[in-house]
Amino acid sequence: MKKTFVFALCSGVCLPFFSACVDHEYDMSEENLDKSIEISSGGLDIDLGYLEFPLQDEITSLLGGDGLLKWDENGLAYFEYGGSFDNIEIPKFDEVKIDPISIPATIPLSGETSVPVGISVPLVPSATVPYDVDVKIPSSSIFTITPQKITFTPEKTKLDIVGNLQGLEFTDANSATIELTITFPQKLKLNIPNTYTKEIPVSEILNKDGSLFTAFIESIDYSGGSSFNLTYSLNVKSTANQTIKATSPKFTFGVTTSNIDIASVDAAIEGKQTIPGDIADFNGLEDNTLAFKNPALDLKFKTNIGANFKLGMSLNNKLANLDITKHETLGEEKTTHYVLSPERGNTPADEWKEFALQSLLNPFPAKFQYNIDVAVNDPDAHLLAPTKLNLKADYSFKLPFEFTDFRLSFVDDVEGLFDENMYNDVLSKLTAEYIEITGDLKVHITGMTLNLSAQILDDDYKDLGIADVVIGAKVGDKQSLSIKISLTEELKKARHLKFSFELSGKADGDVFPKITNMDYVRLDNLKLVSKDGGIEIEL
Repeated sequence: MKKTFVFALCSGVCLPFFSACVDHEYDMSEENLDKSIEISSGGLDIDLGYLEFPLQDEITSLLGGDGLLKWDENGLAYFEYGGSFDNIEIPKFDEVKIDPISIPATIPLSGETSVPVGISVPLVPSATVPYDVDVKIPSSSIFTITPQKITFTPEKTKLDIVGNLQGLEFTDANSATIELTITFPQKLKLNIPNTYTKEIPVSEILNKDGSLFTAFIESIDYSGGSSFNLTYSLNVKSTANQTIKATSPKFTFGVTTSNIDIASVDAAIEGKQTIPGDIADFNGLEDNTLAFKNPALDLKFKTNIGANFKLGMSLNNKLANLDITKHETLGEEKTTHYVLSPERGNTPADEWKEFALQSLLNPFPAKFQYNIDVAVNDPDAHLLAPTKLNLKADYSFKLPFEFTDFRLSFVDDVEGLFDENMYNDVLSKLTAEYIEITGDLKVHITGMTLNLSAQILDDDYKDLGIADVVIGAKVGDKQSLSIKISLTEELKKARHLKFSFELSGKADGDVFPKITNMDYVRLDNLKLVSKDGGIEIEL
């Protein structure tokens, strides 16, 4: 004979608990679960841990995970579109060229001339010749560069002086020397004195080209033009008495440059470049669900070009201008940063305050089209060598927003919450009408309403229809959660618990629903309990 006794649940009896996991990167993991079933006088009590749903992940998934959605220091969401204004041309002067010159001079000697020992005899008392330093700085289609002064890298750019003496016959050429004195223009700065005398053995230049001397160019001053006067004189002296016989005497010397290595250029620069483009594609965002507040356009202009620029910005046919002033120290990079914003920022001029980014958003555009005018008209610019110049403009468009009409649904499954053994060994023995999943519901959101529902699913994730819960909560509410699960044969098929959440909110006047990256929905102190009835034990 089979007898059935109904006992009240007593303390001290423990049965092995089932393992559980969650199908989400949340905090309901095995280490958070108490893996035992406590049967006490208060009823069946299984600790399930907690679930937490950070809303930052849900909002990112809703609005796109392409990296454009970001969160500020206060946790508020905004879109950020960044990029560079490409194809800004850098002033170029990398083809500087100084043409060689040749200076012929007729020596005013005829017949025979005696040269006593140790006495300098003038061959060319003094002569002045024009010297054009032709510096070719190719202008681009955008920038015109007019050099004022070129500074060369020390001891790099050579000035070579060569000479040839013809039409003279010496009694003893090996004992004679030529004294060449050259006075260079003050605007041509060399590593030697501007008036320089060099003695050259006659045998090295008589009827042949020979090197007279080499100097290094330090700088060329172009203020006033590129034509200079070069003055020179030519004497002869000897260590032995001799006679010079003249037959159409002539002296030619040439000036050439080599190893040109420019350190910097002082110049007048003039030019303007227009760069068109799109600042952002807003991927169909509509202003009927999002309210854009205080948009900000960050502009950074970096350059080590020592010139004053003007940057004209046209954004959806609205125009503003700003000044980029040059750095005081040659070669140092200067960053000019402006923030264009209705409420905050570094506004460079009153006209920027009227730029009114906010007005560009009504109606909300599909994209912002820009034209950047980079203009320069500086008569006193300072430029590094072209290989060291840089010029770059970056933008960052920040678009904070609030929701005018918000609705977000998301679900999560707690897998393996039930198994057949648990039903056969424990749940089927309970005499109560239902068991409960209890806990505390905490909603940390501003201006939103949360609806929560739960379902018990079988192995195929089909709803068994045995769970009964619908909960509503508002900001900061902490409510008791109760999910009643009917103790029927259907419970034998139960395997998973599914939570469904729906957040909603609408703007009320000037009050808008907000979500920060600190907001969350949390289910705390989750337990599976049976508060009433007892357990049937077959004897």
